[in-house]
Parts: sequence; C-alpha cells; structure tokens
Amino acid sequence: MPRYVYRGVDASGAPVEGEMEGASPHAVASALRELGYQVNEVAAGEEAPILPRKSDRLSWRDLELFNEQLGVIVRSGLPLAPSLQSLAEEIDRPALSRVLQELREDIERGRSLTEAIARHGAHFPPEYRGMVAAGERAGNLSGVLYHLTDYATRMTELTYHIRSALAYPLLLAIVYLGVIGVILFAVLPGYHELFDDFGAHLPRSTRIWLSVSDALRAGAPVWMPLIPVAVVALWLLSRWAQRTPERRRRRERMVRRIPVVGALHRQASMARFTRALGVLLAGGVEAPYSLTLAGAASGSPRLNAAAQRAAEAVRGGQGIGEALEAAGAFGARLCWLVGHGERRGTGLPDLLFALAEGFETEVRRADRRLQFLVGPVAIVVLGLLIASLYGAMFSPIFTMADVMPG
Repeated sequence: MPRYVYRGVDASGAPVEGEMEGASPHAVASALRELGYQVNEVAAGEEAPILPRKSDRLSWRDLELFNEQLGVIVRSGLPLAPSLQSLAEEIDRPALSRVLQELREDIERGRSLTEAIARHGAHFPPEYRGMVAAGERAGNLSGVLYHLTDYATRMTELTYHIRSALAYPLLLAIVYLGVIGVILFAVLPGYHELFDDFGAHLPRSTRIWLSVSDALRAGAPVWMPLIPVAVVALWLLSRWAQRTPERRRRRERMVRRIPVVGALHRQASMARFTRALGVLLAGGVEAPYSLTLAGAASGSPRLNAAAQRAAEAVRGGQGIGEALEAAGAFGARLCWLVGHGERRGTGLPDLLFALAEGFETEVRRADRRLQFLVGPVAIVVLGLLIASLYGAMFSPIFTMADVMPG
C-alpha cells in the first residue's frame, strides 16, 4: 500500500507528524481522526524503493506474544509503564523488546496507549492500531486484546500454510537438481577415462549424457555466474511490480490465473479480510473504518479497492452487505450472509469469524492439494530423469566383459 506523510495535533494539542500506509489520503485522514488527531495535512510519501529497507513491522508471532502479555497486565490492573519495562527486560525477542521500551517511554510522558502505538505505527498493522483505539475509547481494552491475540494466532497459522504450500515444490526441485548436478559434474566425467582405457563402445544413451555433461562443464564459467544474476533480476522485477497500485493489481491478476496457486491466493485474501473485519467490528470500530482497515489487511489490491468503495457506500447510508455486493469482489454468498447477519442485528462478528474459518480451511486444503499434485508429478518427472541417468551410467558396466581380456 502507498505511504502518506501526515501532520496534525493530538488530543492534548501537541503537534504530531509521521507516516502511515493507506489506500488514499482520505483513508489515512479518516484513520487518524479515529485515533483522536486533528489532521492538518496528508501528503503522498516517497515511492517504495526497489531495494527494500529493513522492515520495522513486528511479526504476527511477536504481536501474539505482546497481546497475551498486555492482556494480563490490563486485566490485572497493573501500572502500564513499569509492567512494559519489566516485560521488555524479560522477553528474548529483540525487535519486540525495543518496541516495548518505546511504548513505555511515551506512556511515562503522559500519552495513552493508543497515542503511544500511533506514534510508533510502523511497528503495527493498521487494523491493530484501529482496534486498540476503539477498545480504549470504549473502556474494553482487555476484550479487544483477547480478539487481537486470537487474530494474531490465526494470521501466524495462515502465513505458515501459505509459505509451506509454496516452499514444498521449490524444495523438491532443489534436491532433485542437486542430485542430477552431482551425477553430471562428479560421476559421469570419470566414464571417459574408464571406458577409453578398455576401448569399449559406449551405448548411445551414455554418449548423449556424456555430451550433456561435457557441454555443461565446458560452459560452467559462463552460465554459473548467470544463476545469481538471474535470481537477483527476478527478485528486483518482483519488487518493481509492487511499487505502484496499478502494477500490484496486474501482478495479482497474473497470480490469480495460475492453477491451484490462484485459488490459494484468493482464499487467503478472503480469510484475512473476513477475519480482520470480524475482529474490528467486535472491537467496536465503526463499520466504514473497519471496511477500510480490513481491505488493507487482505493483502489483495483488488479486495482493498473494493473495500474502500464499500466503505464510502456505508458512509453514505448503505448496509455493509449491500455495499459489499455493490463493490463486486466478495462473492454472492458472503454478501448475502453478511446482509442477513446485519439485518438480524446481532452476531455479525461471529458470522464473519465462521466465514473466515471456512476460507482458512480452504487454504489448508489448497496447501494439501498443491503438495499432492506437485509432489508426485515432480517425483515422477525427475525420477525418470535420474533413472535415465543411472541407466546411462550402469548399462556400459554390463558390457565390460566383452572388452576385458580373456
């Protein structure tokens, strides 16, 4: 998402300025007003660099641990600043410990937890900041922290399933290519000397693989340095494709067309959106702001843009289900269920949690499908390749007796 620079004053009249991610300047200004700021200016920040800077964002595992401990502090009625100091000294995660120290310093200066988190917003996702602000305003911070702990746990699990689904095919390819490389570079070259000494005639398959081995070894000084160059080029291309909203949308359209991977991406984006929207509404965040933050949390440019349109429609008086349906990106079933839950007047967050469970289950199924499809196909294809190599290696051995002396 694009970053915007903002300037304004907080509830105490002190000037504040900083950066925040958002779909638009209007969305950023709305988010800041929800935090109690009077906004004077919101301007576009620098375009995201191709070479990334070290991210300040806490991981979902860090946030899960932070929420658990902060929830205990709030429920126990302990003084916040000394408790954060003690927690920072005991915790063995350097990034989280540093953030706790920063929050403690702000709270000791008289700022609320919401103001302290907003001042260090780069460490926290937008939906997290919005929920803490709403919980503190409503006097229900401990309840909000409970929902946020569960949310962080779910996001950690979802991230694990997505990464495992994508890492498995890559790991298989690396292992098999490593085996083939050892055979071509370390084993086959010895066949020349061995069979030339005996004057043996090599089978055609063996001669073909020996030619491949010789060609690869001869060209190694040229093509081997190109491998890291190609990897870096692909990585830079991926970074370039994420620098503007339009490029991110094009990249998402390409990903969505890939079999199995596209389904995994769609289900994961919907899981993040529905889970975030449920958590935000359960925490008392206003519906338009909840839609804005949930769209940003989805990780999908398509869903994010649709959520911003739905948020504007809700501000204009439409219901959430009707606004989501008009946005045209969320599916008829989800829109009907949300509209029904909204008309009933109770249980909309629980309904969204149930929908999120369904999408997360689909992500786990897509993970298994990807491993089920890619694993056997890779094993068969690369297994046949290795079998051909071993056949080429051992078939000459069976004819050695024909050329060995009496």
